[in-house]
Amino acid sequence: MKSYKLSKTFAAGIVAAALIGVLPSVQAADAGKSRAQVRAEYDEAVRVGDIVEPVSGLKLNEVYPAAYPTKPAAAAKTREEVKAEFERALHAGTIVNPETGTKIN
Repeated sequence: MKSYKLSKTFAAGIVAAALIGVLPSVQAADAGKSRAQVRAEYDEAVRVGDIVEPVSGLKLNEVYPAAYPTKPAAAAKTREEVKAEFERALHAGTIVNPETGTKIN
């Protein structure tokens, strides 16, 4: 069985062709954005691979991770920030027991 390797340009072309019918409905759903804004968002999604590949249903950056820039990691919280967040949740009564699904306090 032959294995086919899609080039980044070819994959982007397939995605663009698939989305030609979708873009007008997306613009109609968010009428507050200009055509240039929508196009800029689309271009950014293509650049970082946040476009779904139609065959597998995965994003292109998941299928071809080496072809796209990595996403920056979320900033980690300090121990003090975590303790403060826990205290706020404890006083607000929003902590849930994972086994029972009921609030602890």
